[in-house]
Amino acid sequence: MVVDRASAEDPGMAAVVAGARFIYLAGGSPLHLRAALKEIRRLRGAAAGLRAGAVVAGAGAGGMVLTDPMVDPRGGALTLGLGLVDNLTVVPTSATSTTTPTARSSSARAMAPAALPVVSLPARTALIRDQHGAWRVEGAGTPVVFVGGAQTNGLDALKD
Repeated sequence: MVVDRASAEDPGMAAVVAGARFIYLAGGSPLHLRAALKEIRRLRGAAAGLRAGAVVAGAGAGGMVLTDPMVDPRGGALTLGLGLVDNLTVVPTSATSTTTPTARSSSARAMAPAALPVVSLPARTALIRDQHGAWRVEGAGTPVVFVGGAQTNGLDALKD
């Protein structure tokens, strides 16, 4: 279990992550996750695993931090994420909503560069990219994808 930068830098843990077929980032603070994982062996192991066909998943903050840029939870501005998924920003909705974009999502949309997709991801819903770069959705809700601040026709707006 990796809970801070020291445990993330552990060579034994890095080896376990590099050989893992499934890597899961739990929710909590995306800023803490980024601080613990940015530019370390564990993240390099996750990237290597992705190239080899591993699955990397994140819930809430864990999903936010996978992207670059990611949304700063303190107000919705964009900041550096881990970059396992480039040119996409994910903003989870509240734990009780499967449809309504949040105020944080509105702030992120307003601050995002024109070509950057901002995905408002409902509770109990997964946004999944396959090994070929195609996106699909599983779960209770329907993500809302915005580009240039405008709502799009869905996942077709996401780049492969």
